[in-house]
Amino acid sequence: MKDFCFISNLGGDGEWKHMANECRMWSTIFSGDTICGRTINDYSIFNNYRIALIELTANMIDVAIEIKKQTKCYLIGVPESEIVPLWPFATLKKYKEMLDMCDLVGVINEKAVEPMRTLTDTRVEYVGLPYPLAWAKQQLKDVKKNDLIELGNMNIGVGVPYNILVFKKLDCNGVFYFNPCPERNIIQNLAGGNLKCLQPKGYQDYFREHLFSFCGLHMDVRYTIGRFGLDCAASNTPLVGTHYSQSQGHLFPETSVNHWEIEKAVNLVKRLYSDSNFYDHVVEYANEKIKDFDIDITRERLLNAL
Repeated sequence: MKDFCFISNLGGDGEWKHMANECRMWSTIFSGDTICGRTINDYSIFNNYRIALIELTANMIDVAIEIKKQTKCYLIGVPESEIVPLWPFATLKKYKEMLDMCDLVGVINEKAVEPMRTLTDTRVEYVGLPYPLAWAKQQLKDVKKNDLIELGNMNIGVGVPYNILVFKKLDCNGVFYFNPCPERNIIQNLAGGNLKCLQPKGYQDYFREHLFSFCGLHMDVRYTIGRFGLDCAASNTPLVGTHYSQSQGHLFPETSVNHWEIEKAVNLVKRLYSDSNFYDHVVEYANEKIKDFDIDITRERLLNAL
């Protein structure tokens, strides 16, 4: 019997040993398997694992229910994205029923602990997300920052308008990542001519490009982990963003705003460009706090929650 497997909407069945800022790192840090929940035909396979951790996107609700119905595997449900998902009420009802069947609910944002403990009878603990910090730090040799501001997670859409509103008031050059489609041209037209679109890349290639950015901007409105903030902290890149995510509030408290505070965000970005002491202070603070997301710390946090 194996100790661990991770189930999600993503592909890649089998061992997962890649260093990346994503959920399949759970398999990496526990030397376990990844299983694509969309392609499961025989749920008895989970009797081969002592512990299964499942990322709870909407299409994984039924998968989690069947694992608990058909096997004796210890199941950890990890809600993805929002504290309480903005789904139809029928889906939320089924979501609660599934949470009540799990053996443990692990949340990636500490702000979610109290709401989730109210929603489900299952024990809820903060577990965070494992981040490949040692790998990231190895990429920093001979890095000289350019003058670009990177707009984070523009492909998700929720915080895009606020990113654009802040950027429009800045006299600087910026980049964002987006697949070729009409929307990316609309974004560039709204933001102005100083914003360049780059083609999305695999994580490691992206990180090696990202670490040259002068600073980041992430006016997201979701209460999630904030993966962009983790990459910024690991690459010595200060980030101006909303304090809702786990990473922003923990790593960059002095450059955190509400999503409607456009002027405050603009002034913080300007200060980063003009005040090198403030820039260094923000980077040093994040450098220390990013250790709380390191692989060993996150592994220990989940083991303590069991």
